[in-house]
Amino acid sequence: MSKKIKVDPKKVKKEELQGIFSKVLDKLKKG
Repeated sequence: MSKKIKVDPKKVKKEELQGIFSKVLDKLKKG
């Protein structure tokens, strides 16, 4: 996680939430 990209906090938070959401969905699909 050494990639540093300048993005407004709102976008970063949205992307983070999307990432977590996709991970949870993946776990549910596999589980």
